[in-house]
This record gives sequence, C-alpha cells and structure tokens, in this order.
Amino acid sequence: MENLQSPPKLTAKKSNLIKSLLENKKALLKAVQVLPEGHVHVVLPQQITKNIHKIADPFKNHGISPEIYISHKPTKSKALIKQACADNTKIDVSSKNELISALNAGFCGSRICCTGSKNDEYIALSLQHGCLHSLDSIEELKRYIELKNVINPQLTSNILLRINSADAPYGGKKSRFGILENQLNECFQLLNKTPHIHLEGFHMHSGESNADLRGDELNYLLYHLQNAYKLGFKPKTIDIGGALPRIQYESAKECEYFIQSLIKHLTTGSASHTWRNYTYGLSLTLNGSVLGQEALRSHFRSQEIEAFSNAILKTKNEEKRAVSDIIRECGFKLALEPGAATYDQCGVMLLKVIETRKINNEYVTVLDGNVFNFSFHIMEYMSDPILLEQEKTHENEDSFSTYLVGNLCADFDVLVKRKVVLKGKPKAGDYLCFVNTASYTADFHDAPVHQHPMGQKLVAIQTENTWEFMSEDRFNPYLMNKVGK
Repeated sequence: MENLQSPPKLTAKKSNLIKSLLENKKALLKAVQVLPEGHVHVVLPQQITKNIHKIADPFKNHGISPEIYISHKPTKSKALIKQACADNTKIDVSSKNELISALNAGFCGSRICCTGSKNDEYIALSLQHGCLHSLDSIEELKRYIELKNVINPQLTSNILLRINSADAPYGGKKSRFGILENQLNECFQLLNKTPHIHLEGFHMHSGESNADLRGDELNYLLYHLQNAYKLGFKPKTIDIGGALPRIQYESAKECEYFIQSLIKHLTTGSASHTWRNYTYGLSLTLNGSVLGQEALRSHFRSQEIEAFSNAILKTKNEEKRAVSDIIRECGFKLALEPGAATYDQCGVMLLKVIETRKINNEYVTVLDGNVFNFSFHIMEYMSDPILLEQEKTHENEDSFSTYLVGNLCADFDVLVKRKVVLKGKPKAGDYLCFVNTASYTADFHDAPVHQHPMGQKLVAIQTENTWEFMSEDRFNPYLMNKVGK
C-alpha cells in the first residue's frame, strides 16, 4: 500500500489523439486564446469514428451488424453530430430541438429514432420526417395515432414499443419510462385498428452496467418479439439501449488508493484530502465498519466494451441457445444507443487560472469557470486535470496538490471535492485541461450563472504534420481531406 498521507491521484486515461493534442500545447493555447473569455470545449471528431468501429466490432464478430443510434443527449456539439452523420450511423434524439439539430446535421428521418418524453410538437415533427418513433406509454401511442391521422394517414410509420421491465420474470428495473407487460395487449389492440402504423420492434433502455442483467433484458425483448409474431405482427428490431462501458482512469491502483484514503480518514481520523471532509458516500457505523465501499467502487470499476458485449451476446435462453445465434438466424436487427461510449475521448475542457491562493495552510486554485459548467452527477468523480502553463518555470517541476474552486460569488462553487494533483503550481493565465469531457461533462448542464459566459467550442483536427483548429460551423467532415492543404 502506498503512503496514505500523500493526496491520492486520479490520472485520466488519454487516447493517442488527446496525447498528441496536449503535446502540441503551444498550438492549442494559441487557438484557445483568440476566443472570447470563458471556458473552452475542444472537440475531436476524428475520435468518434474510431469509437463507432470499436462499438460495432464485437457484434460483427458474432455475425451481427448492429444498427448504431448514437445518442444526441450527452452532447450539444454540432461537429460531433455532423461527424457521426458522415460515418453513416443513425441517431437517437430526446427532444424536438435535438431532432432539429440532427436534421440540420444531415440526418434524414429514416436514420433518426425519437425517444424520451414527447409533447405534441415533437411527435408531429417526427411524423413529418418519417422518423422511427419509440413510444413510452399507452397515452403517447394514442396521441401518436391522433396526430398521424391528421399529418400522414396513408403513409406507413414505424414505431418501437419501449418496455418497462419492472414486472419481468428476472426482476427488472423499476423505472418511470416504458410500457409494462400487462399493458401491451391494449397497445396491440390500438395498433390492429391502425393499419398504417408498423410495429418495428421493442426497445429497452435500463442503463444497467451488469452484463448478466443486460443479457436477461435481451432475452426478455426476444420473448416479446416472439409473442408479437404470434399475434400477427412482424417486428424485426430489438433495441437494447446504451450504457456501454468505458474506462476513464489510467490506473485501477490509483482508484483503490483514493478509496483507502477515505476509509483511513473515517476510521483513524487522519488528515482528509477532501473538501470539508467530504466522504463520497462512505459512512462509519457504531462498531467501526465502513459502509458504502462497494457503491463507491462501482463508480471506478469498468471493463472493455468487447468483453461486456461478448458477455451479453453469449447469454442463453431457456433452450440453452445463445441469443446471438437466435438474432442472426432469424434475421432480426439489433439496435444500440451508445451514449457516453460513443463520445469517449472525444473532447477536453480548458479553464483559465485566475489565481492560486493559500487558505488555512491549504492551496486553492480559482478557475474562470464554475460548477454550473459541469454536469453535477459526473463532477465528483472527475480525474485530475492537466496543467498547461503559459511559461515553464523551475519552481513547477514538482507535483502540487490543490483544491479547485470556481468564479461564482457562492461558497458552494467547488469544482472537485478533493485535492487534485498537478505537475506544478498553477499561475494566473495558465490553463487546466480536463480530459474526456465530450459526453455529459462539457455542456449537459452548462448555464450562464451570474451572467458568466457559457462554454465556447473549438474543433481540433489532426493532420499529417500538425493540428488545425476551427469553429463548429466551419467544420464539414466531407471536406476534411482538404484541411492543411
């Protein structure tokens, strides 16, 4: 075990593309400094192409070509959505404005699946463009039928029924989303009365990270597909949602050391390396046991997509047959909605240093950004940022631990509730670079509190000899072969 007196590090895993970008620090900082004040999101469209292949390959190894619907929800980056369109994926949208964004990026209706809670305007636009529509309730199906009878009654529209697995035989997840098994017959009766609505298949999006349970979900959807065939429908698609894993930290050992430092503080009263002794959900019982360890470890535990996908596809049904064999032999379509996994390593976030001060013998670095520029549920588990200095000094050769606070006139504006470990002391004008922020972290909750500016976006493209930077509006994936010429 390492010396638990030193602040624990949580080093970010970095792709080769991000490593190359950071090695070209001068070009990156030059590009960032011409933008207006505020934090900057640098997006890497080339990485999304690599990720799509990485997600699809394990399924192809089982003879299944998955239909990948990248999720719009985790990002507002127009460049990443345009790149996904150029890569011939499909897209899953969760609102009317996300649907408009996807259409503007070049997706046609047949490549769009509309999910989430829907008002009539969202449903109407989906029908006008012929999108695949995932229906979340009987009430939504009724509204969908009413609007279809007005907008395009003679055209065939394709739908998925989103399943709520709360009453599944394996003990599914209780959720506010989806149609329960005992409600499906009413849906089937409504569809039988509406011949121009085609039941394309069934959809489930549990967010479950356990591969065995995901396999149970896949079996459950196959069961519903079989029942629908018995009733005269001809569904083909099984949409198993997203929540595919990604590895965010460089070292599992560092993650365990971080947890052990929290446990030591609770059990011995040793120095804490967290803001105001924050415990990340751990608590001490009267007999000295530490509760919450497994829940905390689950935030740091992950596996490669390949192993996770293989485990799902090898799941056996009641006849002891692998679900991958059934899908392949029956010619069913397997749809995926990878969100965070699609955008893994697709961006970094730069915040300018205002100053580093000392408070009660603790260093605090003030950044020109705040907690509302990050996603709340991700912020706690962010890895250590990387210090990008304007000028290298000899005093910045050693590691330096500091708390990170923001630019709000509010005491709660603490960006990370632990000391981060940097390679040097941040000075005014330097930048801290947070890695792997394209999904959820960057702009899911971004808000202009105190009228501080929201994040600016900058597209970074690696060429043969250098890096090129441009606005999202200028970025066109079909013309990227001309960049640098």
